[in-house]
Amino acid sequence: MSADTPARRTWGPLEDASVMAAAAVLPQLLRHKGDATNAGHVFSHGRIAEWNPDQPNAVGTPEQHAAVALLPRVLEALLRSDDGTVDPEVRADLALIAEGRGREIPLTKERMHRLFPQAKALHMANYGSFGGTPIPVTACHNAYQLCAVDGDSDRFLLRQVFGVMEDVHRVLASYMGLPTTDNIVLVDNAGAAFNVVAESVIFNPAFYRKRHPAPSAKPLRITVMSSGYPMVRNCSQFYQDRQRMLRDALPEGTPLWDYQVDVCDLTEAMVASLESDCVALVDGIVDFAAANEADVVIFDHCAFAPAFVYPVRELSAKIKAARPGCFVVVDAAHAIGAVSLEGVFADPVPFDAWFSNNHKWLMAPKSTAVLWFSDEYADWMHPAVKSNLYRGTPLSSTEADRERQLGVLKNNSNGLRFPVDAGPAARRRAEFYWQGTRDHTGEMSIVDLVWLRRELGDDRILARTHELAIQCAEAMAEVWGTAPLVRNAKVIGSMNTVKLPTDDHAEVVAVADWLSKTHSTHIPSMRLNGKAYCRIAPQIFSDVEDFRVVARRYLEALAAVRKLAAETTA
Repeated sequence: MSADTPARRTWGPLEDASVMAAAAVLPQLLRHKGDATNAGHVFSHGRIAEWNPDQPNAVGTPEQHAAVALLPRVLEALLRSDDGTVDPEVRADLALIAEGRGREIPLTKERMHRLFPQAKALHMANYGSFGGTPIPVTACHNAYQLCAVDGDSDRFLLRQVFGVMEDVHRVLASYMGLPTTDNIVLVDNAGAAFNVVAESVIFNPAFYRKRHPAPSAKPLRITVMSSGYPMVRNCSQFYQDRQRMLRDALPEGTPLWDYQVDVCDLTEAMVASLESDCVALVDGIVDFAAANEADVVIFDHCAFAPAFVYPVRELSAKIKAARPGCFVVVDAAHAIGAVSLEGVFADPVPFDAWFSNNHKWLMAPKSTAVLWFSDEYADWMHPAVKSNLYRGTPLSSTEADRERQLGVLKNNSNGLRFPVDAGPAARRRAEFYWQGTRDHTGEMSIVDLVWLRRELGDDRILARTHELAIQCAEAMAEVWGTAPLVRNAKVIGSMNTVKLPTDDHAEVVAVADWLSKTHSTHIPSMRLNGKAYCRIAPQIFSDVEDFRVVARRYLEALAAVRKLAAETTA
């Protein structure tokens, strides 16, 4: 565990009648007697960091310390049951975590539902879309909102946000196995991250000239996977449309290049190779990219539909070898918190950009995601929303322009304390983190979340969701008389793919609508080589019986849909 990882601290006996002492489950939010400046992460012992290169861990104001007093009340309110009391068993589990014995808590549905807000009676097959946040972390999130952002808005938004986010970076970089925080920023979600990459690099005219330095109208070729999230293709389509509008606005005959998106389909041979060595998968993608002269290749870390884990480093390296200078993007929306990232960012990293949602599997609050980029393209990156701290770019601004801009920022009169002398990485992140009233409290609570995951055992969480993905797929397939798409555990993360009991598209749509309206259950479906499948995504508060219930309900709905269709045509 690195020095930047939130460390567990011991606390005295919990008071039997009070949840307030149980807030020690989040000791970095509590004031530790006699050591108020022993900091290293957000609100450590009741302080909040203020940007100061000489004293990065300055103690916060009384408003920030107020979060310490407020947190137990927020936590108690969130944990109350319908009768207005807090279950003693919930307090007992919080006590175990506070005492450093979180690994003793079984990761079962019964025990995990004490820490999560999802109703036990709700049988869900898909927690991969929106995830679920532990109640203690939500309490932290709420306390930050009330005491940091709203309690002292000017101080926090104008002066402290930069230092606070540096703390978040240190913890998240440690979790990801990164040697430095220089190459990450946090954004709202994976879609926002891809839009940053798309605008900053892929559809930047400077990148086109980097790939095609000689005057040319040759299109920029982008390879995407059919298994990828539609957002990637939709965003690319926007830039294609904009380029066509630009061409229409220019005098006829003006040379202007196109953007061409080439979709690589998963063939039966590629899918079959998932059961063994994935050679056909890797070679098929590399050959496709080479044949289409790809300038950009975008593929998933954990594929969305169907669900499987790509050999990220091997595939990236082979693409680079086949297409030197190609910009490789890994859409890892489902990766962080779902699969181990050990070794993914080992030097040299063979891809250029990687981004992941924090809310899906890491279990952070919504609207938090992390974007990583290579050193080569670090100076290209700008947020989708440009605001007061736009730092210019070496791609177009002169050094004099940038220095003049920094001088203006140094001498601003609105109280904004921008870390202009903190180095290029900090200035880059500041551009992302000061956009007026953007709410960073969900990102701040990632520190608390990482601490909680490590107290429970991050390795146990990853193993549990992986185990459930395999067991639940088999259980649903047994009810339906079908089979999982893949049974090779090495390519299964925390999601899995199961053959549906019908291949009729109209029936799949009708059943999905019935399940959503009747049981608030959503099962993402897809077609692969002419057959219909669904993706399942269990969480640590799921169990196998949840998926058997969903499978039986699917058959009931399918029978009702077929009966209605027969009556309609009779």
